[in-house]
Amino acid sequence: FPLAGNVFATVARFKGRVLVSVRRFYQPHAEQEDVWKGGRQGLTLTPDQWLALHRNMGNVSSALLSCAFATIPDYGPPFTPHRIDLGNLRYATVEVFRGEAVVALREFYKPRPDADPDRILPGKKGINLACEHWAALESQADNIEAVLQAVIDKKPLDVV
Repeated sequence: FPLAGNVFATVARFKGRVLVSVRRFYQPHAEQEDVWKGGRQGLTLTPDQWLALHRNMGNVSSALLSCAFATIPDYGPPFTPHRIDLGNLRYATVEVFRGEAVVALREFYKPRPDADPDRILPGKKGINLACEHWAALESQADNIEAVLQAVIDKKPLDVV
């Protein structure tokens, strides 16, 4: 599912597990325009994590709109990041990044076992989705859901 530019959402089975991935892709050879490979920027979600994201898309979109207004100079108070738990230390966070409103799909980690149990830090795995990427993901969510269910049920995709 193309989202915008080189960002895609995919549904696949990997090592017997069904996964939804939101990832930046690249073309390893310019002369082969139809060959794309997954890059490092992205996050892979289990079906339960995808369902948590899908259920909360309205909340994320509302927060993204508020965040976009907060990027306008002298508009109002600064925006406080809005975080939605997807499970297993993965979050969808609406925040301002380099002056733009983004939805960050990111994996977090706990720094040390003896540290504050509520303290978590962002890890390397993840992707920042600009407003147009998020809008495309939201518009494709029902299609992604249908393909996800078909892959889980091992149905042919032409039935979907």
